[in-house]
Amino acid sequence: MKLILKLRSFIFLFLMQAVNAESTYDPVAGTIKIESLLASETLYKNVVVVPQVLVSIGASTSKEKRIKTNLPANYNVQNGHLSFQNLLIDTTSYSDLVITINEALSFDSARAVGTAVDFSDRDVIELNYLAASDVEQSRISATLDWTRRVTNDWFKKESSFWEYFHPIDIWLIGSDPDAAAALNPRACERLRKSYPKRYLRDACNPNSGSGLEFSNFKQYTNGGAAINSSVILDGYHWMYIGPDGAGDFVSGRTVAHETFHMWQLAHLDIEDNDWVDDTGLTSDNSSDRESIQNILLGKETGSLSDWSPIQTANSKGKGPFQKDGTWWHEGGAEYMAISWYSKQPESKALAENDEERENYLNYQISQTVKNDIQKFRDTGLNVYELAYGHGSLGYNIGFLFHAYLVKEVGLDTILNGFWNEVANLGFDSAFLKHFSKTYQEYGLEFEVLIQKSEAEIISALLAPVK
Repeated sequence: MKLILKLRSFIFLFLMQAVNAESTYDPVAGTIKIESLLASETLYKNVVVVPQVLVSIGASTSKEKRIKTNLPANYNVQNGHLSFQNLLIDTTSYSDLVITINEALSFDSARAVGTAVDFSDRDVIELNYLAASDVEQSRISATLDWTRRVTNDWFKKESSFWEYFHPIDIWLIGSDPDAAAALNPRACERLRKSYPKRYLRDACNPNSGSGLEFSNFKQYTNGGAAINSSVILDGYHWMYIGPDGAGDFVSGRTVAHETFHMWQLAHLDIEDNDWVDDTGLTSDNSSDRESIQNILLGKETGSLSDWSPIQTANSKGKGPFQKDGTWWHEGGAEYMAISWYSKQPESKALAENDEERENYLNYQISQTVKNDIQKFRDTGLNVYELAYGHGSLGYNIGFLFHAYLVKEVGLDTILNGFWNEVANLGFDSAFLKHFSKTYQEYGLEFEVLIQKSEAEIISALLAPVK
């Protein structure tokens, strides 16, 4: 049955307050204005269409409680279906609404964005976001701005890993638990439609059997940020960012930290790499592949000869050397985030004192030494034994360890040497090849350093002032 959108049961208003990619019905003209529309490999802006048939309709909510997003409407050239993320009709927002159209009247601009399967032909990083209804537009804009700035600096088109830098979904959570919970079904539907590799093993899928838990958005209403995917395993980057307790203020350092995790994960393609066989794990099993990535991220310490995975039908690969470490991948993200942020004008404009204003990176090094070195000494652990169970200590001491390693071998060797080859060689071999010592040997040297006075440690770790 043909059902024209011009239904008598609605009183339609022309709402020009749509947020980014939201679409709005104009009852006077009988048209829909679409701020962003993807058709095949082309993105159109400010498209005006005449609706024809209502095919299906998803959830509805009040305009105020809608999920905000910049995901474009999508036109399927095979069946002629136009699907909306959000369509505003009067004071109601409809999600996952599908129609056919009578005609397209106009558009303002068009830009080729590449395929949805292989992003290597894209010229820029496309940032998708979905935000809870209580997240202010100013916070959305600030988050996107920070992410664009840092990805422009780190995610380079000429990189051999370019195709793995895409796509990026940013989920923004406010402090309202109910608004956060409304994101959960939307996330599962997005996985099912757009990222089937993840949906097959996610808790969203009742038949997954993978043991992977669904990350409830309510967990982030009190703050926090995380990457909850692996682009190699799942086909995309999924970044959560909760409120920071300072109104619309968004920390560029936090955004940079999570963005570097995306950069790390983009370097972990293990296809046809012989070293994987030595682990006793299999690249055909998604849980094993996740364990292999843990090894590459420094979460699993111990040599491959000592690695003893649990052999089950759906092995998690959790052998006796599983440490869930934070010293390397979290410490590296901290170092890169702080180093990058120190070059941004905000690090000076928002500085709380002259020392921080003069050099944000060195200020953080000195403060971390003063605040955390004694705590680390008290644990009796070596740096590579620090895990999530040690809280922020793994992040902070891992940050100092990276500052030490940068002084020893240089940042370029870490980024373009180790990280370029870690998936091909394995963690231990890549570390030894590019840094000329094992991580255990560097751990012992770092242990000697931290037994010195605070002044001596700080002097040894401070970056040169340019």
